[in-house]
Amino acid sequence: TDDMPSAGGYIATFRANGPRPAPEAIRACRLG
Repeated sequence: TDDMPSAGGYIATFRANGPRPAPEAIRACRLG
């Protein structure tokens, strides 16, 4: 499933910026 690699990709971006935001914020980013 590319959902796994995809998740790590966007999570890594958040980590680079700072502490990972709430699950809601991540969801919004994934959609947009």
